[in-house]
Amino acid sequence: MLFKPILNYPINFKRFFSLLVLLFLSPLVDAQNEAAIWSAGNGYQINFQSGDAVISKTDENNAGYATICDKEGNLVLYSDGRTIWNAQNEVLVNGEDLTSEKHRVIRRPVFVPYPKKEGSYFLIYQYSPKDDYNIPNKKMVYAEINSIGSGGRGEVVSKDILIHSNYHYEPTIAGFCNNSYFWIVIDRNNPVIDYGERRDIINLYKIDENGLNTKANVDSYINIGNSHGYKFSPNGDKICFTYQENVQHDIRYVVADFNFLTGTLYNIRTPSITINYAREFSSNSRYLYYFSGTKLMQLDAVYTSGSRMRNTTIIDIPHHDDAEYQGLGLQLAPDGKIYFTYYGDNNEIKLGRINQPNNPGLACDVELDLYTFESSIDFPKFVTSFFRDKNPENLDEQFPNAGPDLEICSKASVKIGTEGHPEALYHWQPETFIDDPLSAEAVFKAPLLLNSSESYTKTLRVTDGNCWLNFDETTITVLTQPKKLPIDGSWSVCPFVEEVDYWIDEEEKYNLYWLVDGGEVVPGKAKDSIKINWWETNTNASVRVYGKNNFGCVSDTSIFAVRINVELITETPKGPDKLCMAEGKNVIYQIKNTNGSVYDWSVENGQILSGQGTNRISVEWKKDGLNNIVVKETSTTIDTICYGESEPLFVEVINDSLTIQLTNVSYLSGNEIELSFESEKLDFNKHRLRLEIENETGSLHDELPTLGRYHRMNREIYSEILRLKVINLCDEVFYSNPQQTIALKGNQLFSEDIIQLNWNRNQFWETNRLSHEIWHSEQENGSWQKVAQLDDRTDYDFMVQENSLLHLFRVKEINEDKNLESWSNTIKIEIDDNIEIPDVFTPNGDGFNDVWAIRNINYHTFKSVEIFNRFGEKVYECKNEFVPWDGKIKGKIYQGTYFYQITFDNDKRYGQITLLQ
Repeated sequence: MLFKPILNYPINFKRFFSLLVLLFLSPLVDAQNEAAIWSAGNGYQINFQSGDAVISKTDENNAGYATICDKEGNLVLYSDGRTIWNAQNEVLVNGEDLTSEKHRVIRRPVFVPYPKKEGSYFLIYQYSPKDDYNIPNKKMVYAEINSIGSGGRGEVVSKDILIHSNYHYEPTIAGFCNNSYFWIVIDRNNPVIDYGERRDIINLYKIDENGLNTKANVDSYINIGNSHGYKFSPNGDKICFTYQENVQHDIRYVVADFNFLTGTLYNIRTPSITINYAREFSSNSRYLYYFSGTKLMQLDAVYTSGSRMRNTTIIDIPHHDDAEYQGLGLQLAPDGKIYFTYYGDNNEIKLGRINQPNNPGLACDVELDLYTFESSIDFPKFVTSFFRDKNPENLDEQFPNAGPDLEICSKASVKIGTEGHPEALYHWQPETFIDDPLSAEAVFKAPLLLNSSESYTKTLRVTDGNCWLNFDETTITVLTQPKKLPIDGSWSVCPFVEEVDYWIDEEEKYNLYWLVDGGEVVPGKAKDSIKINWWETNTNASVRVYGKNNFGCVSDTSIFAVRINVELITETPKGPDKLCMAEGKNVIYQIKNTNGSVYDWSVENGQILSGQGTNRISVEWKKDGLNNIVVKETSTTIDTICYGESEPLFVEVINDSLTIQLTNVSYLSGNEIELSFESEKLDFNKHRLRLEIENETGSLHDELPTLGRYHRMNREIYSEILRLKVINLCDEVFYSNPQQTIALKGNQLFSEDIIQLNWNRNQFWETNRLSHEIWHSEQENGSWQKVAQLDDRTDYDFMVQENSLLHLFRVKEINEDKNLESWSNTIKIEIDDNIEIPDVFTPNGDGFNDVWAIRNINYHTFKSVEIFNRFGEKVYECKNEFVPWDGKIKGKIYQGTYFYQITFDNDKRYGQITLLQ
């Protein structure tokens, strides 16, 4: 059976020796011995009873067993999901046939201690019908076991009790408060009409001293299409899993906090990671280890913000090209280390270990190639809390103090919380703006708010990680800070100049505080501006200002540097530096005004209309091209004359007028119209070309022509008046002359084999000599033939020929004076070839229905038409070509009923005719 080892393999001789030394030097006083023996499948066992990993092999070849040991690490029970054995390899009373032979056991079962019931356990196991892999038919059930019943042999009290069904993945189980109760987490697959798919809901089941409660807590906060990979941390305060919203969405990986008091998930975060399959938490529940491709990764999962959740590559495992995933299993062990399997160079399965998984980054210390397995193995599943770090003594319940609600200014810092217990686990949430979210006493660093105040509620959580959990919160209101105020004024001034103006442009309801270096403020009542008397020469003079709002919050100080010197640095004039000739009147140019300064302006190729001597002038430009403006500044104080000349402002004056001639408009194939136009100055890189269209009702709209063509889409054909519109660089609009399209229409006269055509002239050619050509085709993509040459008339009757059912027409209008041609649109007329035989006619000479005519008969090959009187005598006959009957028999008309017979190549038709006078 399971625990009759035939071989003992220390990991290797040297390492095993060193591990024994380490064991005696550092005994595992806090070892979680309930999981001291692992059955890994195919006869492999890993035993931690000595405090370190010893691998042994039996002659069995199976998928492995679930095991449970007592607190000293002695084996109590093991099971394969069908049978339960005790440590003496005896089947428990009622311990067989946990499920019927019609079912297959899926995944490894898990033993869970019955809280406060010494020697009793639950076995959580799963099965489904054989050869049926449908999710709805999967079941998770339990058996209740008394391991000391039946005289110490043990007995199964009950079995096959349904907990859950219709799910994707196996459960994860954690125990709390010295395993006084447990939570089982598993998905449930529910049909959802909205998605047309199936959706997972997280279900949670509690086990306590009253047994296993099969009524689930339901957590539907996350929109899950399907999910898998559920894994509790050893403390049970976190859970990890994988999900998709639906099959079209990307896979997401979730780390969430778990409130073990209420059985709910909170602080749900989705870090940007990719997990192959296996995942495992460190024994302190802080770090999540997982495989991603060929890399073993570590995620700092204690934080809730993505910026703090550090994701570190621990090692890149030497990979085998044939392996889909390089890393296989990950399992925390009673020695506090994490063991993992991976593929070696020759596709064999190797054993590796993370020696210090509670340490961040590379300090976790990874070892590879500890052992090579001869066949595949699978780490068993346990209650995750068997592996958690335990304090030597239970920590008394702590209650956090987040402190009072506070108000602070933007960018200020304030302490929140109070000193906490050194062994308790504290966490501020959300973590934004907090310097150390894992400290009971932290510093909140307020963000910059300029527009409105905002309140931030911070929750302080404290827990021992597994038994008690408490919260407190505080609200910090961050008050707005006045924004930094820009100063404007003269930055180059003459020594001892007086009453120079400085101001802020924005209207703000702040109390302003002005400061001056190198001069003095002239007393006054204005708040948003000041006047300054400047002193002697100074290259480091300045004006400063800051604001204080009604909250008492102060803005950053603005500094405006000022140069005091007899040599003035006059600024370059400001104003339009590129404009059109049409816009060249009353153009304003200016510089900042300095009290006491006189300004002399020079304008090349322009006239100063007003403002000479001041800091602001109005100019009329006289000539296009590149011109310039220069201003000279003079300032006189008590004993000093200061002078400066600006750099020139170059002004480009553009003359962008143009003309455009629309010479012709002509239909191409389909509804596309070609536009022929001429313009010497039109530049498509600078100008915008539009087409203005006037329809038959006189309404206008614009289109954007493409490569000189206008596509009418599938609108009804009617004549349109077109003119081009050019918008130049100055947004001036120039129009071309108009042209009119030729719109052709046609209809069939059914009484006669005639198609009537009519069209319009281009009204803008009416003073020219015009002629028209009628073009005809009998195929959609066939050749065209000119069938008529006309003068300036606008109608034509086309005689339909025998056996011709499809007719296409175009008209070409020719302007002989201008040597131009404009085509009309193309029309298509399909002849109805159904034979219509009248049953009555009245040959009375009134011009209506005077003959017996058969419509469309010429489109069919026939041999003869014969008409008989009521005595069977033939009174009319025509052969090969139909000639309508005028009703006469030997020159006379006799009213009555007649009978006809029409003979075609493959058919005959019969009927009667009534002749009335």
